[in-house]
Amino acid sequence: MDLATALNIATTAAVVGGVIFGAWQIRIATRARETQISLQLVEMLQTRDLIQGLSALADLPEGLGWKEIQSQLGDRWISAFSLINALDGLGILVFRREVSPRVADDFFHHAVSEVWKKSRIAILDRRQIPGRETAFQFLEWLAESQAAFRERLPPRKRSAYPLAQGAPQGPRRLTPRADPNSRSTIP
Repeated sequence: MDLATALNIATTAAVVGGVIFGAWQIRIATRARETQISLQLVEMLQTRDLIQGLSALADLPEGLGWKEIQSQLGDRWISAFSLINALDGLGILVFRREVSPRVADDFFHHAVSEVWKKSRIAILDRRQIPGRETAFQFLEWLAESQAAFRERLPPRKRSAYPLAQGAPQGPRRLTPRADPNSRSTIP
């Protein structure tokens, strides 16, 4: 093998190695970004105002109109309205692919489902007002998307949470799913 061939092989190997390293770095950066977004979204929903809004809506019966919800919640209406707006904003982020649908479902499925169930009639009522025809359309889209996603899962995978839907109750040790890319030996 002459010097020119050896240099060509070395250059090709360096380029291939660089491409592989670059792809690996992009994957790591993507995971880090998703983790950061997830943490920021969880922090968003952990504000006192939004937790109070979720609690207030949970106490209401379904099927109330816009004015009825306002009157029944009284001072708690502002918190509930803030929550509805925040989840509508989450729907926009998922629709634009800024947040993965899986992350939104994992962290916010219950909140989105509960808020849509309790406020659906009120939102449809609100849309009757001229200029408000598309009010909270992304909350509706997100709730319907998450429900459709969960319906497509096989029954045993509909809940990724071990204590939900008929699983045995009581103390048990939860173990994380094995990550094929992880070299961790944590039991």
